[in-house]
Amino acid sequence: MVLHNMAAKGGASRLLSKYRPTILRELDVSVVLPQLVDRGVFSFHEEREILYSRDQQQRTEVFIELLGQKGLNAFHEFCSVLEHNYPRLLTSFLLDSQGICIYFIDTFVLWNL
Repeated sequence: MVLHNMAAKGGASRLLSKYRPTILRELDVSVVLPQLVDRGVFSFHEEREILYSRDQQQRTEVFIELLGQKGLNAFHEFCSVLEHNYPRLLTSFLLDSQGICIYFIDTFVLWNL
């Protein structure tokens, strides 16, 4: 997957903030986090910080906060993981698109963040 036409770091953070309630409701961090650690998005220290949070909601809150600080490449990796594990959540992001161009191997998607 290749990222094309990067936008400001805050774009991904704004999208995560906008969809925070949906992410909190639908995402099981324990499903996506190991894949994001394997891809180098999160460190093992960050993984422990997230997983040792007191409950599922707190784990997801910490996950969203840390991911939002990592910028567009990290968000791109997150979307790639969502494509296989939470396609409905990814579709929510795509339907709200407004300007960053992201090329997936077999798909072109136009996003505006």
